Amino acid sequence: MNLLDQKLRLALFWMIGIGVQVYCIAESNTSLALIALPIWLLAWPMSMSARGRSVPKLVLGAIALGLTARVFAQAFSTPEDFVTNVSRYIVWLQLLKLYDKRDPGDIMQAMSLSVFLVLGGCLTSNSVWLGVGLLVYTPSALWGITIYQLYAEQQRVGATQRTAQPLTRKGISQLRRLGFVAGIASAAIAVVVFMFMPRGYGEGFLGDVGVIEPTSVSGVPDEIRLGDSGLINSSSLEVMEVKITNESGANIGESLMPVYFRATTLDEYANGSWRQSNRLSNTGNRGSRPNRDQPVVLRAVEPQTTRIEGEPVYIQNYKFLTRDRKRLFTMNRAIRLFPDSTDSARIRFNPHDVTFKNYSGVKLKSYTVWSQPDAPRIPPFPQLDWRYERQFVGSQAHTLAMELLDRARLVRDPDVHITAIDGVIATLFEGHLQRNYGYTLEMIAPEPGEDPIEMFLSRTKSGHCEYFASTMAAMLRSVGIDARVVTGYALTEFDDESGLFIIRESQAHAWVEARTEENRWITYDPSPSADVITSHKNKGGLLTAAKSVFNWANAFWIDHIVGFDRTRQQAALGDQSSKIRGFFERIWPTPASGAESDPQMQEIRTAGFKTLIGAAAQISGLVLGAFGLSVILILLLRKAGAYLERRKKHRAMVSADPEHSIRQRQSAFFRRYLRLLRSAGLSPKDSTPALTHAHSLREQNEPLARDGARLTAIYYKLRFGRELLTSDELEEAEQLLARIAGTLTGAR
Repeated sequence: MNLLDQKLRLALFWMIGIGVQVYCIAESNTSLALIALPIWLLAWPMSMSARGRSVPKLVLGAIALGLTARVFAQAFSTPEDFVTNVSRYIVWLQLLKLYDKRDPGDIMQAMSLSVFLVLGGCLTSNSVWLGVGLLVYTPSALWGITIYQLYAEQQRVGATQRTAQPLTRKGISQLRRLGFVAGIASAAIAVVVFMFMPRGYGEGFLGDVGVIEPTSVSGVPDEIRLGDSGLINSSSLEVMEVKITNESGANIGESLMPVYFRATTLDEYANGSWRQSNRLSNTGNRGSRPNRDQPVVLRAVEPQTTRIEGEPVYIQNYKFLTRDRKRLFTMNRAIRLFPDSTDSARIRFNPHDVTFKNYSGVKLKSYTVWSQPDAPRIPPFPQLDWRYERQFVGSQAHTLAMELLDRARLVRDPDVHITAIDGVIATLFEGHLQRNYGYTLEMIAPEPGEDPIEMFLSRTKSGHCEYFASTMAAMLRSVGIDARVVTGYALTEFDDESGLFIIRESQAHAWVEARTEENRWITYDPSPSADVITSHKNKGGLLTAAKSVFNWANAFWIDHIVGFDRTRQQAALGDQSSKIRGFFERIWPTPASGAESDPQMQEIRTAGFKTLIGAAAQISGLVLGAFGLSVILILLLRKAGAYLERRKKHRAMVSADPEHSIRQRQSAFFRRYLRLLRSAGLSPKDSTPALTHAHSLREQNEPLARDGARLTAIYYKLRFGRELLTSDELEEAEQLLARIAGTLTGAR
């Protein structure tokens, strides 16, 4: 084995092994990673090393056939997992390739499968671990492909020349230095392209393929999906700092614990998920643009923000510690919002549930909210305060609710909107769930066709806060009481020295708001309070510190790499963006105030750099796409032309020599002989005559060389002597083939 072949085997070994593990990371499939690891490691001593021997093709073929049958079976049984099943099939095929004999075509096929597998992983995950895997895989893949190109060229040169100059260790060292310089240059180009082509350009070009939204680090989802399996994220990553004071400026945060900061309300349940209904999500209003010292004026619902005299006011000062600044958390019934940015026109306010969302990106760093959580909503707004649809009738949640009402001797008419006993009923349901069900961070998936809430009530009898909140909301809705699930943070960590609440990702929580009084939504938390406090408590120790470092790295990856959009691009470029726009302004001045101008042209002038980059990206995409299609078309035409030329020569040869077809059929025995040699690893070089190669086998096996030489002589008579073989010669050829096959089998 020469040096280049050794390097190629090593490169292929690492490329496939790392690629498989990168895909397992993307799929979060620990079982597949653990099973594939020993199979990959065992391939080196068994097959890949200089002393290794390949596994018989019959065995590998049987395994591949079984894997193929399994994929087809899974395609019919679980068609929704077809892509995942095919990807795993590719994983096993690559591992099998490590145990097989390798010619240049097989090596290129294995490397291509590895690259496509990793690309598939990139389309299914955006985790920081996948990024680490790509940092390891990319250099190994580039090195492997480079070595393969040298290997393929050496094979080509060796086929046309008697000897090919082998690659020395000095050449490998020079190639490694060249690859390092090329890698640095490629990385620099990638950074430039990354900075000037942020996330969003080209999105949707392939439909939903590859459209992976950046994972929020706040821990508060836009919807609740029950029924997942795994563990709830217990990250101690700090998300926000909050200071709560009264109107006199006194810090009152510690006296209020636990404090609930709302983000989103979810009022529609279907297929195990809570989400915001269209009716609720479409009631938002945008805030007006205020002065820095003035609150946001909430359009169309200004009386809604009026302070109620005699009720306490809680002033909350929020400071973001991460770049996820879309959600604006508040205590119940916010009446004022003071953003730190003058660009508050994109703050969206929902007057029905009194929640806010920020659409101005990273510009907002802090904000202040005034809330009166104990005050009623006056005056009422019939156009906003609709009654919620009664649901869950006949479910296990409804059955449990009716049992509790019967025990307490309470009767409620579900057709009545609000009754005097609604608060008592909500407290009854809340206490029952707190006392009789366990709290856990472990998530268990329901059985097929099983509703997650019913699983929680009847089978597991334990779950996290989303199960408690969902169950209580379902019980209340089943008896006619308006209820919704609320997501946000439940704060239990107060710093005495700074007077601040520290909001961590692990403190994300879900609870219930029910309309148990006229013009008021009351907060209820059915989760066991002691267990919630324990799970939300920041734990010390080395493991926690390590998890904090990882969570910081993950947040940085999501915010700065995966979520690098136009807004973050502008923030990263800083003054350069203004300089570029200034350049456009100098060569294309904006018309003076009051002058007439084309609105579309004005928009182009204002957009400046972003418009140029977007247009350049689209034009470049069209040019590259047209170039790629042209190259493909040229290659196809060349292939078609070569095929037609071969067919033309064949027809001409047949017409000139009527016995050509007969000689083709009679020469089948020699093609079988070459396949036997190939299976035994004794194939002749393309430049070596068959008879010379047969004689060269004498040093390894005298009978094999003798029979091979005689078989080749018979073939030469047919091929070069252009004489048809007699029946006796054909019979002799078959006998020689049988002896050669037996000799090769015995040699193994």
